[in-house]
Amino acid sequence: MVGQATVLIGRQRYIVGQATIMIGRQRYMVGQATVMIGRQRYIVGQATIMIGRQRYMIGQVTVLIAHSHFNIKYLLYTKVHSYRKRVSNA
Repeated sequence: MVGQATVLIGRQRYIVGQATIMIGRQRYMVGQATVMIGRQRYIVGQATIMIGRQRYMIGQVTVLIAHSHFNIKYLLYTKVHSYRKRVSNA
């Protein structure tokens, strides 16, 4: 965890701004409600993220990317354990 705008994951440094996150050489748009991953848009609320047609429970402000999940609010990195609780669509 380096500063307010960067986070170290392993030996790589990821820049986490208010609107973008750098992952490798790719930049992902992170708004208040959405995150762009490739050509797909994931909706990130306070407790849920849409992955495809399924909604998963995550942390307060976390983004699930591949098999890792990034806490954007606290700039923390933890591995996903069994953290895929599905939320029924309201």
